[in-house]
Amino acid sequence: MYDEVTRQQDHYWASLAYAQEEGRVEGLAIGIEEGRAEGREEAVITLMKNGYISAEVAAEQLKVNIEDLDKYL
Repeated sequence: MYDEVTRQQDHYWASLAYAQEEGRVEGLAIGIEEGRAEGREEAVITLMKNGYISAEVAAEQLKVNIEDLDKYL
């Protein structure tokens, strides 16, 4: 009886540790992707501000209307 309870408790703690690690991995992947997207946006805005690309090209790259481009500036 004691061994069964101990085994169940070990299984419970192992499942919690696994879920926690999976959450960390998923959170890290989401954070990396969001960081990349933010970096791309900043790069496009910088190129536009420096005159290397037009507002139309910047809007196309950011997938927004030219009117909505102001929120990035």
